[in-house]
Amino acid sequence: MTRMSDREKATPPATITTTLLLAISILSSVAQAGVLDRRIATSYDDAEQRANGSISRGDSDLEMVFDKGGNQTVGVRFPDLTIPRGATVTSAWIQFTTDEKSTTPTALVIDAAAADTTKPFKTTRFSISNLPRTTAKANWNPQAWNVVGESAAAQRTPDLSPIIGEIINRPGWASGNAITLVVAGTGERVAESYNGDAAAAPLLHVEFTGGINMAPSVDAGADINITLPQNAVALDATV
Repeated sequence: MTRMSDREKATPPATITTTLLLAISILSSVAQAGVLDRRIATSYDDAEQRANGSISRGDSDLEMVFDKGGNQTVGVRFPDLTIPRGATVTSAWIQFTTDEKSTTPTALVIDAAAADTTKPFKTTRFSISNLPRTTAKANWNPQAWNVVGESAAAQRTPDLSPIIGEIINRPGWASGNAITLVVAGTGERVAESYNGDAAAAPLLHVEFTGGINMAPSVDAGADINITLPQNAVALDATV
């Protein structure tokens, strides 16, 4: 018969080592190619600045740019532009709709407020022409507008992608911000405004790719409580 010594009786059981593997999911905000259409959303998102500096936000049309008082400066604001900062704008234009027929030779210049975002227009005198403006601009010599209600190539601006690109590459730009575009020049084309026909108000179309990715976030799942016998198990977790 074999008897255990006191030393053998006091030897603790072997330590059990368990490796706990954590499943990690990496969530990264990667910008994809996109197409965005945004129409003016309220009656305060389009406005005309008269030659004397007064601001009108309630007209039933947008006269670009001659009115009976002289040449105007017209502003159109497009909210909630979900374009990531740093995206490459491949195409952009505004689609207008004819409110009145006009064949007068017209030369327009379009640029934008040089700001990270813009607010709806106020009635402060000269508040449209006094906006700081983008370096990029586009010249537009629109064809005659002969059909009321038409919204086609003749009522579409030239490519505005350099203008939109200048705004969304600003350090303070964030997806969901608003852009205000400004129309000046000579001649006359009369477009629908929000107050005239909300469904035919100016629409901004933007096509883009890429953008600046956000830093990835780590999700290790819900917390788990584990109760272990004292001195029984050692855990080694590796992320």
